[in-house]
Amino acid sequence: MTRDDYLSAEFKTLDQQHVLQKPNLRPDTTAVVVRGQETLLSKDDNPLLMEAPINLFDASLQSEELRSMLINKEGETVKVTALNIGYKAEYYKDPDNRKDPLGPVPGIVIQGGFYALGGEPGDVTNNEGRYTFGYVMPPCPGFTFEYTTNIYAKLYYKNFHPRGAKFGTYHMMRQGWDFCDGLADVAPGLTLGGLMAQVNAIAMRAARAVPVARNTFSIDVYMVTGQAVVANPDGQSIEMTDKTEYGYEQPDFATIIHNYDENGDGTPDVGYDFDGDGKQEKIVLGNLVWNEEKQRDDFVTAGDGQYQGIYLSSGSRSPEAEDPELKQPDFTRLRDRQADFTHQGLLKTISKEDLKKTDLYIFRESNGQLVTERRGMKTEELFNDGDVDEEKKKIYYRVMIRGAMDAGNPLRGNFTDWQAKAKMNPELYQRKADHLRPGENLRIILINRQTGYIGSLTTPLKNINEGGYGAISFPIAEIKMLPPNLSVRVERRTTVEHGLTKDEERHYQVGYEGGATANDNVIEIFTEWYEQDGRPLPEELGEYGYTGRLAKIVAENELAPEGGDLANFTIKPGKNRQVIRVKDEAITREHYYVHVHAESKNNNPDFATLGAGEGKLQYRPAHYVPFKVAVFDEKATIISRNAWRRAREQGQVEGRFPLPVYRWLYRPEMQFSLFELEMQRITRVVDEEGNISIQVLNSDRPELSAGDNAVELLFNLLANDTAPLPLLGAEREIILSLGGAEIEIAIGSDQQVRFTSLTQLNQVDLHDYMVIALYLNHDPENLLWEFAFGLADIDVDSDNNDGFNEPTLTTEEDKVEWRKPKEAPPPENIGDTTHLKNPGKRSPSAAGDLDEDQIPVFAEFIQIDQSGDVGVDEAASFIPVVLRFPAQLDPEKVQLMIKYEASDPKELKKLSKDTDHIKSEKDLPRDLYVMPSSEGRMRIWKKNVKAIRSRESVKDGGDFVPHKILFTPASIGFVKETDGQKMYKATVYLETLATSKLAADAEIIFEVREFQ
Repeated sequence: MTRDDYLSAEFKTLDQQHVLQKPNLRPDTTAVVVRGQETLLSKDDNPLLMEAPINLFDASLQSEELRSMLINKEGETVKVTALNIGYKAEYYKDPDNRKDPLGPVPGIVIQGGFYALGGEPGDVTNNEGRYTFGYVMPPCPGFTFEYTTNIYAKLYYKNFHPRGAKFGTYHMMRQGWDFCDGLADVAPGLTLGGLMAQVNAIAMRAARAVPVARNTFSIDVYMVTGQAVVANPDGQSIEMTDKTEYGYEQPDFATIIHNYDENGDGTPDVGYDFDGDGKQEKIVLGNLVWNEEKQRDDFVTAGDGQYQGIYLSSGSRSPEAEDPELKQPDFTRLRDRQADFTHQGLLKTISKEDLKKTDLYIFRESNGQLVTERRGMKTEELFNDGDVDEEKKKIYYRVMIRGAMDAGNPLRGNFTDWQAKAKMNPELYQRKADHLRPGENLRIILINRQTGYIGSLTTPLKNINEGGYGAISFPIAEIKMLPPNLSVRVERRTTVEHGLTKDEERHYQVGYEGGATANDNVIEIFTEWYEQDGRPLPEELGEYGYTGRLAKIVAENELAPEGGDLANFTIKPGKNRQVIRVKDEAITREHYYVHVHAESKNNNPDFATLGAGEGKLQYRPAHYVPFKVAVFDEKATIISRNAWRRAREQGQVEGRFPLPVYRWLYRPEMQFSLFELEMQRITRVVDEEGNISIQVLNSDRPELSAGDNAVELLFNLLANDTAPLPLLGAEREIILSLGGAEIEIAIGSDQQVRFTSLTQLNQVDLHDYMVIALYLNHDPENLLWEFAFGLADIDVDSDNNDGFNEPTLTTEEDKVEWRKPKEAPPPENIGDTTHLKNPGKRSPSAAGDLDEDQIPVFAEFIQIDQSGDVGVDEAASFIPVVLRFPAQLDPEKVQLMIKYEASDPKELKKLSKDTDHIKSEKDLPRDLYVMPSSEGRMRIWKKNVKAIRSRESVKDGGDFVPHKILFTPASIGFVKETDGQKMYKATVYLETLATSKLAADAEIIFEVREFQ
């Protein structure tokens, strides 16, 4: 989008309820990239993604040879080239003959380096840059000699030195010579010959023209001089004392409830919406108290409680209910605490000596070339110096840049030597080099090498005329040195080890003081370092970048660097990646810390000296660089996802939930810990008595029902035996969750937890919550472990009390489904009938001809196909089978599959007339139907037995559901339930073709697969 389009545009949230605030654009912005409408879900969303000073619609920018480009004020591309583009600088209109000077400088004091009658000769240049003065030569009676007549130009520059003059001077010199001829003043002798010689000498001098010396000063020198102040992001300048210290203020981690009245009408409209009905859940605080009679934890309200009781808005439970059971919440969660969204660990004071350790870098903006660099604020080093003004809490800097034309100034000695001593780029040592020209942009960068505070400014190299009369300096705005726009992000990739999502890889961002696991495949550190406004920093600054260090706890409040390349690693501009762990390496339970020092790696940064400040900071390095880390914002995440749900209901968005929202805040470090989890057992307890327990940890298709009595877990959760440094955030709380319910657990071996009251599983958004997850309470989006249960549900009248009607979807039916039938007894125990208990649904065989039309039930549809007659067997029956999957899934984004012992009806064979059965004249010949040769003994149909059925696959528009073939929900008529169960439902019909060899030896598996 162009600048004009952006300025005239109005950005609203997807629901059109809020107008978003647009950030102001930089003055040089020509084009912008903005977020799509479907991603603007919250009133706090920023629609602006990127600003560009060029026209992003210009096709020429796609050139592979692009190195430099010339753009006009409108941002349009004028020239693209693989070479450098620079201004053309000339001193004369006619440079070959050095005629017609350009850019005359008035007000320059010109002096002669000699004395004559009337005092020291000199002049001041006029508006045309011209000067003139005469002088009287000393007499040389009777002899000759050469006389030096050097001319000096006196230039000025602004001086910010707190103890020096307001202006400094820079002198240029042009060497000159004159000749004194006094031979005509004295006769060589009083003889005629001597007198004639004098006459000849007089004649010769009279014939000579009076010489006029022309000395031109080509000014090609610039004084880059200015001042800077050190401040924090709030704009407050840092106090200067005798010691550098960082600050930390203990946050108030107060308990919060995520119900907010965003509209100000007294009704909570933003908060938890676990059941996805667009209404906020009722939440009260309380504690869990053991009920001895019922052998369970009951929720008891308490204003200072440690748990939240969640009452689903779509449910019947309420904290005001009279019935004690209905007064219990649908589930409980650990109470949440207010996150610390303030910057911590920023500078509080800085010493003069530390402030003087500020380096200066000047880059050429057009190609990123480093022009010069100064290490530290040193005084009187050539013309480059710097110092600290304690009273004004500022530093000042001064750097001279000389061009090729100033190489002829004899006062500065050899040009190459001077450039080297001034630490100019070696490419600029010689006169014939690509020197800076007036009008070019310079980027000045200041980095304090003790704290990492950095400031930068882009300014044009201005012509001497623009700095005032005779000034080789020009106004440069004050530079504000702030904490760097540096973020350190930790990401982890891990593979799910058990459950329905086994072998799937997950990618998580680790929040500040978050966690990772010893089983992670890869843990990576990413550093991103940019200008404060998001622009790239010069690439050549990478050689002078910061140094990162990865350390770990080795004793109480003691850190030691991690071995290998990550003990110290270079932080360069842009985005860079560091791998700190690859699976199978000997890294297990550790508390890790990433610190950053302002010194480059080659300058031996000191991480060992401790004492950054008082309290918790005393254990951190004495000097460090504050940087940004990710702090999870639960409120913003809730708002974004609730808005997304509403948009999905209206068909405005597709796909998965929006990503979690993190705020990037300054901290002294990035800390995270590695945990080690060993899950030993997951037990699904189906009945209250505990007689039916199903081990699901290693199941290929684990399932869970809202009618189950409980889920039990047995596990080991281990961490480093030594505590981490005192945390700057809230104390860690380790959580196991299921269906929105949370249980806090501790570090230790052989731990057992039990989730009860699972009825909410039929009401919560199963797309998100049908998983057992382990996470830290302040970083819940970073799952340390997960175990997913099946999202699909298949039901049949397993307890055989509904006949040929649809199953009633009771808990008793589920219990039968999970009972394992006993094997048939050996021949010697033929009377044992225990194997016939809990057989599952009994289904009649379709091999008979109940309506005596000479067509078996399994072949009735052939008559229909051939003649159109509804030749169904009125006495036959199929078994209804109910299929369901969560309504939170998009039916257009899932595919279904049924696995069973299918007999393909298309393989049914009809032979010639069978006459073997004729016993009398009343018996008529009949068709002989032969079952397929495959071992399939069931068919699943889209329609019931009395409906006209096509033997084509539902995938091809027919009525038969084949084995292990993907098909869409629409192909068998899934509809959304209206009974609050939040499920899509369809009924199919089971036809059995053969009897079982063993009770309950046939199995049907229903799967749902989601895709993007």
